[in-house]
Amino acid sequence: MPYKVLVAAGFLAMAAFVVVMIAGVLSDRTVSAQSDAETYCRSAGGAVVERTPVLNAASAHPMLLDGAIRFCEFTGGAGAEPADSRIAIGLETLAAVGPTRAALAYLARAPLPEALPPSSPGLANPASVYCASLGGAEGDWIAESLRGPERVVTMCVFPDRSLIDSWGLAYHAMGAIRGADLTPLLRYRTGAATPES
Repeated sequence: MPYKVLVAAGFLAMAAFVVVMIAGVLSDRTVSAQSDAETYCRSAGGAVVERTPVLNAASAHPMLLDGAIRFCEFTGGAGAEPADSRIAIGLETLAAVGPTRAALAYLARAPLPEALPPSSPGLANPASVYCASLGGAEGDWIAESLRGPERVVTMCVFPDRSLIDSWGLAYHAMGAIRGADLTPLLRYRTGAATPES
């Protein structure tokens, strides 16, 4: 085999090895980051729930989509109205060390629009209108392990892929706490390894 071919083959083998090593490190970091986010959620008093995006959630035959993700969900925290209410937030959104659009929207408590925006005449509920006014888009996620009203949740999804419960976000803007007040629980805001006590 000519020398140049051997060098090229050696270089390709080395490049493949480096790619495999980098992929392994990134995979380990992803698993570690997810484990850290789950720990953070639980230390905040939340429950980790895996949900799958779904089309036509209210129909007899909903279509499950690809891309299940985990959420941190809170029920009946201090000041929650009603006491058994719930709020969901993307696991990574809650545990993010930097600001996310969903966290900033929750903290800002911008007032709800007084009327439907002209570009969205089909939106009927205030949570949908509010989400759209903040630059988000709504989607439904289903937890196949749950039954009843907790099974499906409508999330406001922002361009940075941060997610927060649409109704929880809208209620918070109106001064009501659903599930738990996320203000002292967002890692970005506290900078803590664990939530404020």
